[in-house]
Parts: sequence; C-alpha cells; structure tokens
Amino acid sequence: MKYSTDGVEQWASFYNYSGNGPDKAVDIVVDAEGDAYVTGTSPTAPAPSGINQFATVKYANDSGTQIWVSRDTGTGGPSEAGAIALGASAVYVIGASADSALVDDYETIAYDKSSGSKLWAARFIDPAGKDAVAVDLAVLPSGKILVTGTSIDSANKGGIVTLRYTDAGVQEWAALYSGPNGDDAMAVAVAFDSHSNPIVLGSSFDSGYYGFLIIKYDSAAFCDVAEFKSAVPGRPVMRLAPNPARNWTNVEQSLSSAVPASICLLGVDGRVVRTQQLDGQASGPARLDLTGLAPGIYVVRLESGGRSATQKLVVQQ
Repeated sequence: MKYSTDGVEQWASFYNYSGNGPDKAVDIVVDAEGDAYVTGTSPTAPAPSGINQFATVKYANDSGTQIWVSRDTGTGGPSEAGAIALGASAVYVIGASADSALVDDYETIAYDKSSGSKLWAARFIDPAGKDAVAVDLAVLPSGKILVTGTSIDSANKGGIVTLRYTDAGVQEWAALYSGPNGDDAMAVAVAFDSHSNPIVLGSSFDSGYYGFLIIKYDSAAFCDVAEFKSAVPGRPVMRLAPNPARNWTNVEQSLSSAVPASICLLGVDGRVVRTQQLDGQASGPARLDLTGLAPGIYVVRLESGGRSATQKLVVQQ
C-alpha cells in the first residue's frame, strides 16, 4: 500500500501466486523513482504439497501496477526469503534455500532492476554440513554486497558468517565469529561505516545469558582474499574448491605444516568414506581424490594437533 504524506491511501496491490498458498512478504525497498520492490516467501501450492520459493515483485510508483515478478527456488528445495536491497542497476535478495538433503544454505540472488531477469545466484554452504541461514544484506558504495547470517557448527552451536560478493556474484571473503568461548552467536543485521567496513549486529551466549553483540571487521584485511577466515584467533579454517566437485577438490587450510594433519571424508550418515594424510605438506591447497564416490553430500573434516575444521562438500556426477 502507498499513502500520501497526509496518510491518505494512494493505492493498494495484492500478490497471490497461482498455487494459492500462504504468500508472505518480508521486506521492501524503494528506488529513486519511487518504484517499490517487495520480496517474500511464496509456496507453489498449499501445504503439505507446496514448496516455498523466493518471490520478488516490482510495483510502479504512480499506480501500484505490478511491473515484474521473479520467482526462484535455489537448487529446488524449500526457500525462505530474508531481505532485499538495491544496487545501481540490480536488486538483491537473500535468504535460506535447502539442498537435496533439506539442509539450508545461504542464497543470494541478483535481479535486473528494469526487467526482473535473474543476473546471478550464489550459495554459501555451511562448513559443518548443517543449516546456514542468511538474514540480512547491505550494498556498499562500490557495488559490492555484504551478506550475514547464522551457520551451525559440528557441535550444533550457531556462529555468525559474513560474506562479501562482487557485483558479479563472486565471493571475495567469508568471516566467521563463533562467540565468546565458542558459544552460540546469531546474526540479526549488517551495515557498514564510511570506509565500507562491515558492522554486524547479533546476539551471543556468554556466562549463562544471551546479550547484544556487535562485530566490526576491517574490510582492508579481507581485500581480494577469497578464503574462509576465522574471527577467533587460532581456530583452524578450511575452504574447498571447487565445491560442488566431481573427481577432485582442493583443500585449502590454515594449519601449520609443522604438525601432521589428516583429512577425513564422511557420508551424511557419519560413516568414514575416505581418509588422506597431509604429513610434511606445506600450509595451503591439497588435492582430495573423489573418484569412485557416489554423487551426494559429504562432510570433509580436517584434523591436526587436537584441532579440527569441517565443511560440507557436494559431489556431482
């Protein structure tokens, strides 16, 4: 609905997908021309058969006429929209999108502002193979996009993962905050200062209570570094590339080469599928052989000196 400055209704528009499920709007932005962009969650049919999808709609400023509608469901699983933001020529939507195992991943989608055409989509997969839900985003003056949300670790504790993408959808870095003493932390919102340094708002468990949490990152420290960095000093981190993968993937890790390390590949049932030793290898990429593995979702666990890091891996045919 649009109101005048005196509170008089100018127009009202209604969106209902043909599946007639419970469509739910979650966020709105308005461009310089006054056109409105709304995003939300819209099922393909009423429960239990319907699958939730992102639905983003552009409305004309003067009449509320629907200009375009774009729907997206990520990789095909249920998707829940979280927020929307505007760039110079694109509109960006984030949220959670489930994979084939119904595990949520971050989903970030860019649409052309004029036509609603999908420009690109990017996913962030939880390192522990568990749920990751994007909750907010912000577009920097450079056109790059900040995304934040909550990612569950192997101990079922929440951590805050913040990403930065180029305006072409290339992930430049990912930063993890695990909370005091590794306890729960949950993201709420993201903003930035005059130097484009990300500032993340959330809550964290400490000393028996949940409290406000604000994290500020130095964007220069992450500049042009496409790796998964930990906001907790000394905590190992790992990145798999490519992911999804077919016959192999490179394991990039932060552990010192002075301590022997091992890689363990597990199926979703927890069964060990493959192991590989990294004795004597320098810190950096190591190739993990995936030949002979059935397509599906696996968990890669890196262990060294009593420390470990995990990440979900999707193996394709």
